Order: sequence, then C-alpha cells, then structure tokens
Amino acid sequence: MRSQFKAAARRAAVSAIPALALFAACVPPAAITPVITSALAATSAETVAILEPLGFFGTWAVRCDEPPGPQNVFRTAYVSAAGEPGFSESLGAGLADNIYRILDARQDGENQLMLSIELNSGIRQQLTMVVDRERLRVRTLTNRLADGKELVKNGAVTANGARTPWLIRCKDEAD
Repeated sequence: MRSQFKAAARRAAVSAIPALALFAACVPPAAITPVITSALAATSAETVAILEPLGFFGTWAVRCDEPPGPQNVFRTAYVSAAGEPGFSESLGAGLADNIYRILDARQDGENQLMLSIELNSGIRQQLTMVVDRERLRVRTLTNRLADGKELVKNGAVTANGARTPWLIRCKDEAD
C-alpha cells in the first residue's frame, strides 16, 4: 500500500493538475474523468479567449506567396474540433510538420504573449512572442525548454545568433 501511495504522489508531482492526480489515487478513474475533462476544457477556452482577440489564429509566414521551406516556415494556428488551441509549423516538402499544443497563454502588456506549449507530444517549452496587430505580424522573442535551456533569447537563436524572423499574416481562404 505504501508503494502505491508513493507512486500516486510521484504522479501527482508531475501532473498538469496535481490536486486531481493525487485525488485519483483514492477515487475510481470513472469518477474523475469528467472533472479533468471539464478543467482542461475551461483552460482551453480561457486560452482561446486570450489568443482570439489578438488575431493569433490563421496562417503566418515570412513570405506567404512562396512555398514553405526551412527559411520560410508556415505557421498555422488553430482551435481543434475539441476546442484545444494549437499550431503547426510546416518546414517544406519532405520534412515533417511540428505540431504544438498550447497549454496556457497569457498576455503580457499590449503586444506580448507568453505561451506554454508542448511540441510533438512531448517537449515542453515557454515562448514569448510579440504581436504587431497593426502590421499583422508576429515574432518569437524567447523560447525556453522546461529544463531552462534557452533556444531563443532576445529575438535571436542562441545556437547561431540568427534573428528570429517576423511572420506576416497570410490571407486565409475565409478572409
């Protein structure tokens, strides 16, 4: 019994909803699922409510009139059928898209977004993006992994110093 409690406590420490995970050790899963689903739906709805007024959802690229490629990433931000916000990045033909699930978002001032994301179902990151609503463009200012390693700092890729590009809003078919 003690090892089961330790295992449950360990799971709770790394859970996205620690209190519910600890509760799960004592209550049948069927009784908890609706509560977790409801909590996640509320978080997703709150995140969408932050992102939508900023015009975040849609397709963005360095050059919308050219095909996606390593120097012309196409980012498509969306709300899934389940109501979960996310975005994908297309790097061009023959390369797998990166899929990002937005776990949390908050607006920091007039034009900055702080995003907690999960890349390709496993890599947690914190992004800071600047949103220029007048010019319909976005840019990544920081990207930090869960372990604290910075991939982008002050708008520059730490590995090579390259500045992150501005992505402009592409005209969507619905526009």
